[in-house]
Amino acid sequence: MGRLAWGLSVYGDRAGTGNLNSTHSNFSLATFIPIQKKSVISVGLQASYIQQRLEAGRLIFPSQYNGSTYDPNLPQNERLINDNYKYFGFAGGAVWSYGQEDKRIATNSQLKAKLGASFYNLTAPHQGFFANKQTSMMKYIVHGYLYFAPANFNTAILPSFLFQKQGASTELMVGVLLKYYISDNSKYTGHQKRFSISYGAYYRNKDALIIALNLEKEEQYVIGLSYDINTSRLGASSTRRGGIEITLRYTPPKAFLYQKKVVPE
Repeated sequence: MGRLAWGLSVYGDRAGTGNLNSTHSNFSLATFIPIQKKSVISVGLQASYIQQRLEAGRLIFPSQYNGSTYDPNLPQNERLINDNYKYFGFAGGAVWSYGQEDKRIATNSQLKAKLGASFYNLTAPHQGFFANKQTSMMKYIVHGYLYFAPANFNTAILPSFLFQKQGASTELMVGVLLKYYISDNSKYTGHQKRFSISYGAYYRNKDALIIALNLEKEEQYVIGLSYDINTSRLGASSTRRGGIEITLRYTPPKAFLYQKKVVPE
């Protein structure tokens, strides 16, 4: 058994006319099991406490239409038993990781791969604001990632995929990024730091084409920009327009990041 790690996260969201408030508090526990020199399996469990709250007075129901206009004095005719509820959720998963052991960063030759699966709603919790609460179906996720940077080239190829299923709903997304490295070598210390630009596209099955651009500094700081183009049947009403997303990410420095350059003989 390898190292043991834990984490705590809190997520809040508010959406819709009824101000549906969701708060997720998650506690995660994981361990890393070495398989061989180049591969590791990570196993994790997560316990969540979820709170949902709704301002039902802000909602409009069909029964409140009096024939000509909306009348808030008419009954809603909905079996809304409360405006908030809480429940516990449990999830688990595992990831197999492979990494080529090459610390000669100046050669820019690396091979990495990840393949993982996770499961949510393991206890099938009941949730809902109505008397007939719904049972949450189990959610399955499978994902994969490959990073390949040939020797003596300043480029890398990053294909990936994501598959999700919950009940009758499924989602499949595949794509590839091309990463181009721009080296910035320190003339004082001999250490090598890298700046990279990644660009590419992803396709979400029967839904959208996603164009992505990432700027990465020293393999730690990332600014990402993406835009999705609607390809589903909703494209007629949306005129194919989607939304812009901006991503900010920080990753702690890796052991080989600032090692001295290998000078060719």
